[in-house]
Amino acid sequence: MLSVRATPEPGMWAGHMGFVKEGELTTLKWDNSTMDFVRGEASSGVAVPFVVSIKDRIVSHQLFPDLDPQTTAGHLEALLNNEGTHRWAVRAILLRRTFDEWLESVSLVSSFNFWLTHPNPGWVDREKIEDLVTAVEAENLGIRGSAAKDRTIKTDSDWFRQAMTHVRRGYGKASVTGPEKDTGAKSRYQETKDGGKVPVVDRVPAEEGTYEVPAQELSAAQARHIRSHPDDMVESSSHEGMEDDDDDVDRI
Repeated sequence: MLSVRATPEPGMWAGHMGFVKEGELTTLKWDNSTMDFVRGEASSGVAVPFVVSIKDRIVSHQLFPDLDPQTTAGHLEALLNNEGTHRWAVRAILLRRTFDEWLESVSLVSSFNFWLTHPNPGWVDREKIEDLVTAVEAENLGIRGSAAKDRTIKTDSDWFRQAMTHVRRGYGKASVTGPEKDTGAKSRYQETKDGGKVPVVDRVPAEEGTYEVPAQELSAAQARHIRSHPDDMVESSSHEGMEDDDDDVDRI
């Protein structure tokens, strides 16, 4: 469901998108008279605050533990298209980064997820990956791993370097995670043949007692990123990603 549209400032729309879980303790309700969600002391559903810049056609929203940016983009697209008059496409925004730049921002590497495809023409400089793929006679191969507690994945190992090389040559994709040095929150890096990307993230205060980020704060965060990264922002190609479990952070 989408709430009634509000205008917190000129050129901005604001509202909530979400759902109420049926058959549970009803502490999140939908009010038809106000066309918005009503919260209780505990949530039995999800109501995601968001704002839309009309000029830039960019959505900023608060992220909750069970909803990653790709999923939220897909839900919003479906809600907008329910009416049927127009056809909307909603994509998550990412920032271009190199793997070395991302490594500098995290204290360790906690997990990786590779999706590798068979190359054409050959396996030059990737003999370890070749041995594994050919041994199991796979056309496509997924490899996932996570580090032991307080340990780091060895990204300088032959296995890891060759898998990343394979991805960069256009034969698959990679997702790598680790805690940020400054905050400890989980950061995700994604790479394809088109280069590396990270989600657009900002941390803003929630309203006391509601755990909700005000529309004005979401709008201000969006404006900061547009000013700071005019050439680095890129749309994701689809709603489908290589997403792992997410932590509770606020994103745009």
